[in-house]
Amino acid sequence: SSVLVIPVEFKDVTAASKGYTIATLKEAFKEGGKTDYFSLYDYYYTSSYGQLALDITVLDSWFQPQYTSTYYKNKTMNYEGEEIFIGDQVVMDEALRALESKLDLSKFDSDNNNIIDAVIMVNTLNVDAESDFNWAYRYWNTYTDDEGYYYEYDGVSANDYIWASYQFLHEDENGNYTNTSGVNTYTFIHEFGHVLGVDDYYDTAYVG
Repeated sequence: SSVLVIPVEFKDVTAASKGYTIATLKEAFKEGGKTDYFSLYDYYYTSSYGQLALDITVLDSWFQPQYTSTYYKNKTMNYEGEEIFIGDQVVMDEALRALESKLDLSKFDSDNNNIIDAVIMVNTLNVDAESDFNWAYRYWNTYTDDEGYYYEYDGVSANDYIWASYQFLHEDENGNYTNTSGVNTYTFIHEFGHVLGVDDYYDTAYVG
């Protein structure tokens, strides 16, 4: 499986202002990456007994969306009569359009179904459990043209994606996000499990 990791910094929350680096991101995802646990690659290679070797590409620079973070956080789109917050999908569309002329995006479609296997967007926003946009999740693309087709970039589309803050890498054992010397990959490993089809097994009904 091919995985495209897009580092996203907003105009109002830059990577430099937060001390976030591409080098640390690459450690979190690459084979043999130095983390507090396993890198994403190492976790799935090890836990699959060598059956799953992810082909992960972390871009070398931060993508900066056109507007400030507030614009995307409040962005809605009418989709089959419902207002859905899809600011992260607008960011993904912008990023893939910008990358189209710089990168052959079709190489991230390993099963030749014309859809990029997985996109991971790591953003510079602070974690906030009260806001979906400031949390971590795996989702599917709802952004389509008038005929209901996904937008295409280099002949491929994007569907399965993860949106999560870089700050999750700094989470400590108490649930704070202040361990700036650490590289905590738990959240990214968890969300990628959903990309592979794994369900949540914690108490989602909060009954016990």
